[in-house]
Amino acid sequence: MPYRFLITCFAITLLGAGCIQSIIPTPPTSSSSTGTPSPEGAVTFDRGFGNIPGRAPIIGEPRDHQTVTWIAKPPSLPSRITVLRKRQTLPNSTFLQNITTGLHIPAGLLQRSPTSKQLKLEWTDDNGYHWSYDAEYGRIGFVRSGLMRDALTVPSLTSSELMGQAAKTFLVDRGAFPIQIWGNPQLAFSWESWWKHEEQNGRCMTSLSVEQIRSGAQDAHVLDEDIPRLPQKNAACVTPEFPNRNLIQFNFNQDNQIVYQSDGSLVNGAEVVVRSDTQSVESGTFEMIQDVDRSNYPSISEQDMLNFLMRGGADGFPSWTASGTITYNAFSQGLYRHDVKVNDERRTFYIPSVRAEGIVTFLDGSKRPLVTMIPLLPLDQYAGSETTNNIVPLP
Repeated sequence: MPYRFLITCFAITLLGAGCIQSIIPTPPTSSSSTGTPSPEGAVTFDRGFGNIPGRAPIIGEPRDHQTVTWIAKPPSLPSRITVLRKRQTLPNSTFLQNITTGLHIPAGLLQRSPTSKQLKLEWTDDNGYHWSYDAEYGRIGFVRSGLMRDALTVPSLTSSELMGQAAKTFLVDRGAFPIQIWGNPQLAFSWESWWKHEEQNGRCMTSLSVEQIRSGAQDAHVLDEDIPRLPQKNAACVTPEFPNRNLIQFNFNQDNQIVYQSDGSLVNGAEVVVRSDTQSVESGTFEMIQDVDRSNYPSISEQDMLNFLMRGGADGFPSWTASGTITYNAFSQGLYRHDVKVNDERRTFYIPSVRAEGIVTFLDGSKRPLVTMIPLLPLDQYAGSETTNNIVPLP
């Protein structure tokens, strides 16, 4: 059965260890609402993108009353780092002209320097999956028809390994699994681990617990309110039920480095929903692999890195840490994903960073994990606009 393609939206613009105090540079301001555009075309070896568009990470103020220490040794830093910029995913003018020629759109409508603003494709395959492609985000989504007829819950659990392998096989069979880019499949929330913990503590499900699970099972994304608090085993215990749909995630890697958001959480390259009862794939979304340009920039000093650790890194310390003692116990390196819009066009940069993991210990003895990201690009290397640098999450 041949694939059926549908172009849904296509707009064309016809116009061209311890506390170290140091002074933290203030990022420059910009009168432009979108920051300084990065140079296009050939990229020079040194500072080839100019000042990086968008605002610098928000470095918080130090808390004089709070103790911040580390028991692991922070990494040594190079004097130069390599910043990556993802190439544009929208069609350039030549590709745009080829598309419009194939669609018999009069060439005169494009004028001399057309700019692609949006391109979306949709099609259905002979296995019942509906696919969509959004060129602005470089992202593909898919969903299988007939989902509402399937059971929302199941009486027993399937291992996370089986469901992860089902998601990976689905993508591999369609040529959509770049092993060098995506990490191993991981459950966004493991009902298997959760139930094992609850049983070990002598708890069980009641009819109220089951209703709460059924209500949340309509969506594979597990929220805090979807997880019931179970009572100790008693006469009201009933047969347990678990969500049938499970969300499998593949973290994103670039140049063999893990990519993180500014809060230290993983950036997902793909998310796939798998049924527990049949290990079949229902829906998902993934980013297309894009080429990147590279250019070298100066790095922050090791003293600045320690200073940023004292201030909570790219997002500052969360408010809930105010009454606790912070101890960093592990450091690793990766890339911070910096998403901005320049002249209404999305641009993505990958900036080398240090990821610090730690523990917050409160006065009552309770503890909570903390993650901090330290981008290694000096603050004065950003354009300093008010454009957000938060990643747009996968739907």
